[in-house]
Amino acid sequence: MRARDESISKRDARAYLPGLHPQVRFPASLVRWYRGVIHVPRPVLALFALCALIALCLRVPWRREVLLFAGSGVCLLLGTAATGGFALRYMVPAVAPLAIGGSLAISELAAIYRAARVASLEAPVLEAAA
Repeated sequence: MRARDESISKRDARAYLPGLHPQVRFPASLVRWYRGVIHVPRPVLALFALCALIALCLRVPWRREVLLFAGSGVCLLLGTAATGGFALRYMVPAVAPLAIGGSLAISELAAIYRAARVASLEAPVLEAAA
């Protein structure tokens, strides 16, 4: 896809930006390549955001890191949606921090689940010994 193929209203471009000739420069070509190669399903990102929210509510030990990464990703998405309308291209920079924060949250939630399961398995043994 080239810059001239971007969705720009030709009437608006002539009226407001008569000398506009869009070009793709250095970082844009890499981002377009990334967008074409990497595909992260939106439900997976929603799962990461939900796990991060649950981890923050449960006050896991790494909650600051979860808030930093997952919060950054969610704020990127919400900020662009609130100010300019949502488009899938705005999701590209939010994938990395949201995936990191969600992964941290999932690992912390798994640790809490394992600890609760071990405690529930040990409880009947302790009661029987007493």
